[in-house]
Amino acid sequence: NVFLRPGIEDIIHRARRHGLKLAIATTTSRPNVEALIAATLGSEAMTWFQSVRTGEDVSRKKPDPQVFELVMRDLGFPADKCLVFEDSANGLRAAKALDLPVIITPSIYTADDDFSGADLVMKNAAEPLSHRKLMHAGGSIAVNSEYWEKLFT
Repeated sequence: NVFLRPGIEDIIHRARRHGLKLAIATTTSRPNVEALIAATLGSEAMTWFQSVRTGEDVSRKKPDPQVFELVMRDLGFPADKCLVFEDSANGLRAAKALDLPVIITPSIYTADDDFSGADLVMKNAAEPLSHRKLMHAGGSIAVNSEYWEKLFT
Protein backbone atom coordinates (compact mmCIF):
# COMPACT_ATOMS: atom_id res chain seq x y z
CA ASN A 1 0.00 0.00 0.00
CA VAL A 2 1.16 3.50 -0.82
CA PHE A 3 -0.27 6.65 0.68
CA LEU A 4 0.31 10.34 1.07
CA ARG A 5 1.00 11.66 4.54
CA PRO A 6 -2.15 12.86 6.33
CA GLY A 7 -3.41 16.19 5.05
CA ILE A 8 -1.32 16.37 1.89
CA GLU A 9 -4.13 15.28 -0.44
CA ASP A 10 -6.44 17.90 1.06
CA ILE A 11 -3.80 20.61 0.61
CA ILE A 12 -3.36 19.62 -3.04
CA HIS A 13 -7.11 19.82 -3.66
CA ARG A 14 -7.38 23.19 -1.88
CA ALA A 15 -4.49 24.58 -3.91
CA ARG A 16 -6.16 23.46 -7.13
CA ARG A 17 -9.51 24.96 -6.13
CA HIS A 18 -7.81 28.30 -5.53
CA GLY A 19 -5.83 28.23 -8.77
CA LEU A 20 -2.41 27.87 -7.19
CA LYS A 21 0.27 26.23 -9.31
CA LEU A 22 1.57 22.89 -8.08
CA ALA A 23 4.95 21.29 -8.63
CA ILE A 24 6.89 18.26 -7.51
CA ALA A 25 10.62 18.61 -6.79
CA THR A 26 12.05 15.27 -5.74
CA THR A 27 15.22 13.33 -6.28
CA THR A 28 13.42 10.01 -6.38
CA SER A 29 12.73 8.46 -9.79
CA ARG A 30 9.97 9.58 -12.15
CA PRO A 31 8.39 6.08 -12.22
CA ASN A 32 8.14 6.17 -8.40
CA VAL A 33 6.48 9.60 -8.49
CA GLU A 34 4.05 8.55 -11.21
CA ALA A 35 3.13 5.36 -9.33
CA LEU A 36 2.56 7.23 -6.05
CA ILE A 37 0.43 9.92 -7.67
CA ALA A 38 -1.63 7.41 -9.67
CA ALA A 39 -2.19 5.17 -6.63
CA THR A 40 -3.18 8.00 -4.29
CA LEU A 41 -4.78 10.69 -6.45
CA GLY A 42 -5.68 8.90 -9.68
CA SER A 43 -4.07 8.44 -13.06
CA GLU A 44 -5.05 11.92 -14.30
CA ALA A 45 -3.46 13.67 -11.32
CA MET A 46 0.01 14.04 -12.87
CA THR A 47 -1.54 16.72 -15.10
CA TRP A 48 -2.36 18.79 -11.99
CA PHE A 49 1.32 19.63 -11.56
CA GLN A 50 2.77 22.38 -13.74
CA SER A 51 6.29 21.08 -13.13
CA VAL A 52 7.52 17.65 -12.11
CA ARG A 53 11.26 17.36 -11.65
CA THR A 54 12.83 14.13 -10.45
CA GLY A 55 16.20 12.50 -9.93
CA GLU A 56 16.52 11.93 -13.66
CA ASP A 57 16.49 15.70 -14.22
CA VAL A 58 19.39 16.59 -11.94
CA SER A 59 23.06 15.74 -11.63
CA ARG A 60 23.15 16.55 -7.91
CA LYS A 61 20.72 15.28 -5.26
CA LYS A 62 19.37 17.12 -2.23
CA PRO A 63 20.73 18.83 -0.15
CA ASP A 64 21.91 20.48 -3.37
CA PRO A 65 19.12 22.86 -4.48
CA GLN A 66 19.32 21.95 -8.18
CA VAL A 67 15.89 20.26 -8.31
CA PHE A 68 14.23 23.31 -6.73
CA GLU A 69 16.06 25.64 -9.13
CA LEU A 70 14.63 23.69 -12.07
CA VAL A 71 11.07 23.86 -10.72
CA MET A 72 11.35 27.59 -10.01
CA ARG A 73 12.63 28.14 -13.55
CA ASP A 74 9.81 26.01 -15.01
CA LEU A 75 7.19 28.01 -13.11
CA GLY A 76 8.88 31.37 -13.54
CA PHE A 77 8.49 32.05 -9.82
CA PRO A 78 10.87 33.77 -7.41
CA ALA A 79 11.41 32.23 -3.98
CA ASP A 80 8.88 34.48 -2.25
CA LYS A 81 6.09 33.16 -4.48
CA CYS A 82 6.80 29.53 -3.60
CA LEU A 83 5.97 27.33 -0.64
CA VAL A 84 7.81 24.06 -0.13
CA PHE A 85 6.46 21.06 1.75
CA GLU A 86 9.34 18.79 2.75
CA ASP A 87 9.86 15.75 4.92
CA SER A 88 13.64 15.60 5.33
CA ALA A 89 16.55 17.66 6.60
CA ASN A 90 18.26 17.33 3.21
CA GLY A 91 15.19 18.73 1.48
CA LEU A 92 15.02 21.55 4.02
CA ARG A 93 18.67 22.47 3.40
CA ALA A 94 18.14 22.39 -0.37
CA ALA A 95 15.10 24.68 -0.20
CA LYS A 96 16.67 27.07 2.30
CA ALA A 97 19.75 27.41 0.08
CA LEU A 98 17.37 29.30 -2.25
CA ASP A 99 15.56 31.15 0.56
CA LEU A 100 12.36 29.20 -0.06
CA PRO A 101 9.79 29.07 2.76
CA VAL A 102 9.55 25.49 4.05
CA ILE A 103 6.88 23.60 5.93
CA ILE A 104 8.12 20.28 7.28
CA THR A 105 5.82 17.29 7.70
CA PRO A 106 8.21 14.55 8.84
CA SER A 107 7.80 10.93 7.86
CA ILE A 108 8.42 8.03 10.21
CA TYR A 109 11.89 7.82 8.66
CA THR A 110 12.79 11.48 9.20
CA ALA A 111 11.03 12.27 12.48
CA ASP A 112 14.38 12.54 14.31
CA ASP A 113 16.03 14.81 11.71
CA ASP A 114 17.19 18.28 12.71
CA PHE A 115 14.71 20.71 11.18
CA SER A 116 16.36 23.88 12.48
CA GLY A 117 15.67 26.66 10.03
CA ALA A 118 12.27 25.39 8.91
CA ASP A 119 9.52 27.98 8.87
CA LEU A 120 7.07 25.51 10.33
CA VAL A 121 7.30 21.90 11.49
CA MET A 122 3.98 20.07 11.69
CA LYS A 123 3.57 16.56 12.98
CA ASN A 124 0.54 16.12 10.78
CA ALA A 125 -0.66 18.35 7.93
CA ALA A 126 -4.24 17.25 8.59
CA GLU A 127 -4.45 19.04 11.97
CA PRO A 128 -6.51 22.23 12.05
CA LEU A 129 -4.27 25.27 11.64
CA SER A 130 -5.04 26.47 15.14
CA HIS A 131 -3.47 23.29 16.51
CA ARG A 132 -0.26 23.47 14.49
CA LYS A 133 2.80 24.40 16.45
CA LEU A 134 5.86 26.32 15.47
CA MET A 135 8.40 23.76 16.63
CA HIS A 136 11.63 25.63 15.91
CA ALA A 137 12.31 28.31 18.49
CA GLY A 138 12.93 31.63 16.84
CA GLY A 139 11.54 30.44 13.53
CA SER A 140 9.15 32.54 11.55
CA ILE A 141 6.38 31.64 9.19
CA ALA A 142 7.75 33.45 6.16
CA VAL A 143 4.81 32.54 4.00
CA ASN A 144 2.41 34.97 2.39
CA SER A 145 -0.82 34.88 4.42
CA GLU A 146 -2.69 34.34 1.16
CA TYR A 147 -1.15 30.85 0.96
CA TRP A 148 -2.31 30.04 4.47
CA GLU A 149 -5.85 31.21 3.76
CA LYS A 150 -6.08 29.16 0.59
CA LEU A 151 -4.42 26.01 1.85
CA PHE A 152 -5.42 25.76 5.48
CA THR A 153 -8.78 27.45 6.02
